[in-house]
Amino acid sequence: MKRLLRASMLGALVALAALAAGAAPARAVAVSAGTGSGLAGQTVDVDVNTASLTGLNVVSFAFDLSYNNTVVTAVDVIPTGGLTATAGWNAIEFHVSNNSTTGTIHVSAAGSAPLAGSGSLLKVRFTINPALLNGSGTTLTLAGFVFNEGSPSAERSNGSITVNATPQINVSPDVGEIAPTRPISTQAPKAQMMPASV
Repeated sequence: MKRLLRASMLGALVALAALAAGAAPARAVAVSAGTGSGLAGQTVDVDVNTASLTGLNVVSFAFDLSYNNTVVTAVDVIPTGGLTATAGWNAIEFHVSNNSTTGTIHVSAAGSAPLAGSGSLLKVRFTINPALLNGSGTTLTLAGFVFNEGSPSAERSNGSITVNATPQINVSPDVGEIAPTRPISTQAPKAQMMPASV
């Protein structure tokens, strides 16, 4: 009788341990917006990166990336070179919204093959305000990142874009005469016909 009771208790403990292990939440995956820099009027591509997704059965994700829209504007999402392209996922969907000086690009993607490995999920392309000749910058705030329907969870880190000052050439004096006694011709010289030699 004691052996039967011990075997039953041992079986119950093993079952409880297995149940507890199955109910344990998946580890959080680190995701981050990258950094970039450029000059006024240029485009800058910024990676959205992830730690390893191997074995986590990630088949979809969505996130928002916010920025100062007086500094940059999000214009596109580039899957080339990212984990989504490697997995052969369909086109990534996005749209941009603006609220006062805050712009936000909303991105979602899904595919039939689970993502594997770590690195760039995709790139977000920004255009820098062409009026910022003296430089500027903005934080890229990564928010609402969700893998699948919430599992695994994500630990987010923000990124940034730096606008470098555009080099300027100052000419001094800025007025003057080049050759006051010789007029400057802006016309090309006329071609002369040469007689053909026989």
